[in-house]
Amino acid sequence: MARYKGKDQILITYNSINNRIFVVILAAIFCISMSTSIVFADESVSVNGAYLGFLNILNQENQTSTDSSRRQFDFAGNIDFGFKLREGVTGTMQLQTGTGGGSIGFQGPQVVVTDLNILWTLKNEFALTIGSFDTPFGFETLNLTNNADMSSNNLMMNNLMYSALGGPVGTLNTLGIRVDHETQWTKIMTAVTNGTDESAANFDGNFGYVTTVGYNALPDMIFTSFAYMNSKDRDKSGVTGLNAAFQGWLGELFLGPYRDVSFTGNIGGLEFDDDSSSTKDIVTVWSVEGKYEYLPYEIAFRVSAWMPEDANGDNTGISTVLPNPGFGITANGQPVPADQDVIRFQIGGAYSFNDNLKLRAEWILDNYDNNDALTKGHNVNGILLGLTGIF
Repeated sequence: MARYKGKDQILITYNSINNRIFVVILAAIFCISMSTSIVFADESVSVNGAYLGFLNILNQENQTSTDSSRRQFDFAGNIDFGFKLREGVTGTMQLQTGTGGGSIGFQGPQVVVTDLNILWTLKNEFALTIGSFDTPFGFETLNLTNNADMSSNNLMMNNLMYSALGGPVGTLNTLGIRVDHETQWTKIMTAVTNGTDESAANFDGNFGYVTTVGYNALPDMIFTSFAYMNSKDRDKSGVTGLNAAFQGWLGELFLGPYRDVSFTGNIGGLEFDDDSSSTKDIVTVWSVEGKYEYLPYEIAFRVSAWMPEDANGDNTGISTVLPNPGFGITANGQPVPADQDVIRFQIGGAYSFNDNLKLRAEWILDNYDNNDALTKGHNVNGILLGLTGIF
């Protein structure tokens, strides 16, 4: 169950008249912000964000000519409001929207509030966040595609692990308290949250915990980290979030940039416990990516893997809540078996018109291990094109 940021969050609903008025206001903010950054005279309030025009062409091997295709234009936008409440204390609110109905998972057509928090910075080393924020499971979280904002991602789509947790263009949002601590040699992100539901729902009263610890082995050249997360979102009183008693670990390695070349790798294990002793719940994940930048051009690649403990493809004996992280969907009456390995290959390039506007292209292949020679399989390959802007 791939989940996209904002799915279970604060949904802004209006009657038809009020909704049109809000959309007009939102469009006006976009138009003004595209030409200039809005900062009030006292600099206590700021507005910025991202916008995206997108084309995707996805082809699945076992689809027939009569199956509906996944070829479409799409659009998405983020707006971030920043509020300076006092020295060292700021508030943040992010709105996400888009046309909706696409196969990639951009937010829309509703407007949702995603990040909504207060940040308190203490002595430039500690930062306390209260409210909703991205679950800090690994430092790669800081580089994920967040709806229209692809500015920190080497490629447009997330790797398989983060696609399973937050969506191919999403992040796993959560609600709680987070503490960040940074020195010259170490970085720590730790949080106590409601879990993986992205809302205030917490039926069993259990809190989720996540901690990521990083070490600068060689400043600006070699950075390593280890993350651990535990969230019991399955209980006799109800299920929320990932619907599992979830726990996971992740080790990361960041190299560079050196002469405009950088590499990133990670390996981890995830457990999606469905409260049944007869099923296998463990998934091994790993990812390797690299980027070469020669402005205004960029080129990047990534290979990521999703490898369940039970990978025989018979769709039995596997955790009932194990998500399908890839783009494969049911076709010709054939569901996607959850118990199989998936490998995602990505190659992308970009051209920067300036610091705020970038043209991006990407080829992607989701290779499902369980493929029958006669029926073909759920393998998906596609071409993605995007014009991205930040303001």
